[in-house]
Amino acid sequence: MKLTADQQRVLESIAGLGREECTSPVTIGAIHHTFSDMDVRDLVRHLQILLDMGLVANARQTPDGIGNTFLITAEGIDYYRRNSRKNH
Repeated sequence: MKLTADQQRVLESIAGLGREECTSPVTIGAIHHTFSDMDVRDLVRHLQILLDMGLVANARQTPDGIGNTFLITAEGIDYYRRNSRKNH
């Protein structure tokens, strides 16, 4: 699996805000505030892709499919650690 540059940035943001822990929830507002150049609609689209890939999860169950608080998954942490620009 390969993420786009923007999807990678979103995953890196969630990993950083959550201190690379699967139990640290991160709000969509906090994620959005880490970017000055990303429209919230684009952010939601990237989050949905990361959810579908299993790299992040909704912190709470939601009937809408996407919530407003997210957790990085163990798979997401692994992907982040293997592919993050900050780790190279």
